[in-house]
Amino acid sequence: MFPTGVKPLPVFQLEVVDASILLLKSAVSLIGLSIAGALASNLVQLLFAKLFIFGESVKYIAPPLLIMGFISALILGLLADKFIDGSKWLEGKLET
Repeated sequence: MFPTGVKPLPVFQLEVVDASILLLKSAVSLIGLSIAGALASNLVQLLFAKLFIFGESVKYIAPPLLIMGFISALILGLLADKFIDGSKWLEGKLET
């Protein structure tokens, strides 16, 4: 379905997150995973934007996209950390 060497976007993102887990083991927090996933997603979006839409002008949309991606990933990572720390439901699921 995809040309040789080209992977669909979600698979690439999962590979980046999986690589982060394997490389850093327990040193990776949910915040770090969130930021790694956002960075992978944004870089692929910028690549496709450069190839198919904007060309070299993609450099003008890259900074705001990367900054907003970082901020949103940071917020989501913090919320996920807080959820895991205070969730009675998740605590019960982890024990079984």
